[in-house]
Amino acid sequence: MTRTVSVNGTISVSNQVFSVGKHRGGHVIDVHVREQLLEAWDGAELIKTVLRSSTGEVRKKKAERQ
Repeated sequence: MTRTVSVNGTISVSNQVFSVGKHRGGHVIDVHVREQLLEAWDGAELIKTVLRSSTGEVRKKKAERQ
């Protein structure tokens, strides 16, 4: 799924907010949802891996590719 990075460098996935870097504000990144992990990708670069704090369904939001 995709998310647009906020101006302060954070994204939200399944009510879990984490930082991927303020310099990425406005970028559209891919988020790979694993059983226990969230992986944030900017193109072919893995930029962040975080443990999932919830196990519920992840809602897909619209994010435009630039």
